[in-house]
Amino acid sequence: MTDNDYKYFAFISYSHEDLKVCKQIHRKLEGYKVPKKFRGIVNEKGEQVPSKLSPIFRDRDELSASPELWLV
Repeated sequence: MTDNDYKYFAFISYSHEDLKVCKQIHRKLEGYKVPKKFRGIVNEKGEQVPSKLSPIFRDRDELSASPELWLV
């Protein structure tokens, strides 16, 4: 697996007791708009900085939708 194979920008690890707060953080992160001065800049890996940080991995949403994650 190379760095270009990553599908997610971040992984949220949390206790399921904190699900309500986790959902709020998840929503805020995926809705965050990268400042205009950084958008489109090419990073050291040759990738362009996106306008949004999406998708963010959260187990309840992603594991049921992505069975290939169990293969890693």
